[in-house]
Amino acid sequence: MEEVKSAVLAWGEDIETSVNRGKSLIFVGKTGTGKTHLGTAIVMGALRKGFVAKIVDCSLLLSEIYETYGKDDAGRAKGEAAKLIRAYIDLDVLVIDEFMAAYKYDLIPKEEAIEFLEKKPKELEIVLTGRNPDEKLVELADYVSEIKKVKHPFDQGIYARKGIEY
Repeated sequence: MEEVKSAVLAWGEDIETSVNRGKSLIFVGKTGTGKTHLGTAIVMGALRKGFVAKIVDCSLLLSEIYETYGKDDAGRAKGEAAKLIRAYIDLDVLVIDEFMAAYKYDLIPKEEAIEFLEKKPKELEIVLTGRNPDEKLVELADYVSEIKKVKHPFDQGIYARKGIEY
């Protein structure tokens, strides 16, 4: 965890340079490890420095895609889902939370997701969170950090708390 914390702090220390390089980060780990918190912290840090940043849950992004393009027989977005994702490229930082599950289960066409990541504007910083990233995503990313839960209130039966976990 200390390694992950150091990487995020180093990125945030010089956020202007980090954003202008348009790097991509992947945070992986099991439920309750802090992937979303790290993504949110990056967005908040970017906003404080005057950048345009957004965190979007992948399921909400998929809902927008489905509403715009509909679904095919396999439940995937019809048309070019990447067109809607491209609507987010006017940002400096984009965090797509829980991206890995949508990618793994083909809810986002893999070819389009890879093309988007390969052809994104060089200034756009992308952060993807989730579990078990595909090797191609790991290859494309500049940073990949695995986060390990040591202790979590969920282990004592305390469920997500408004303003803390969501």
